[in-house]
Amino acid sequence: MMSNILILDTSTKRSVLAVRTKTDFLEETTDRTNDHSRDILDRINKLVFASGIRLSDLDTIIFGSGPGSYTGIRITVGVVQGLGFGLNIPVVPVSSLAAMAQEMISARVKTMKEGSKIFVGLKARQQEIWFGSYEWRNEMLSTLFPEEAIDVKNLYALPDGEWFGIGTAFEFHEQIELLTGVKFVSFFPDEFISAKALLEIGKPKFEAGETIESYKAIPNYLKDVVIG
Repeated sequence: MMSNILILDTSTKRSVLAVRTKTDFLEETTDRTNDHSRDILDRINKLVFASGIRLSDLDTIIFGSGPGSYTGIRITVGVVQGLGFGLNIPVVPVSSLAAMAQEMISARVKTMKEGSKIFVGLKARQQEIWFGSYEWRNEMLSTLFPEEAIDVKNLYALPDGEWFGIGTAFEFHEQIELLTGVKFVSFFPDEFISAKALLEIGKPKFEAGETIESYKAIPNYLKDVVIG
């Protein structure tokens, strides 16, 4: 099913914005600090116009729901609630951790083996991290354990296999390897989400009817741990 989709994420230092129409894909992603809200609506309007459609032609909004920057997530959720309500369209939340795992898969698709696993870790505060674990199987990303906010020292043993890591928790990677029993093939020490990664996860959910009404869009903090 071909649909017109707005894709949005401001949970990290990158401001991710894209429009996927029935015939094209336009992305305008920029590196930001704390000024995501300054021109987000203007950028959305310009990108939608450049894609050759109107806001009223959108079928859904796929958005990064967090965890991540407290301020950034609230900006995204506020925009999603407002636009979704005004356009009367459903929306699709996507975990920012899962989107990073999908990004790792996209970067490693030629070398990623069946059953390869991805550790996503974002620094929250002090020794606490937001943590997600995933597996690449049958060309699909699946969650191994529920995402959680956890003190690094409370990490637990993870299944054997070929593990890749991504996220700002890289500074703890030696401790993570010791406590989980895994040896990372590589660990990308940054937070990176692209519109295509969000689309890869969110589009099948939209097509399967796994959507929510816009007023139900809420930040996914995992717990009351916030950064940025």
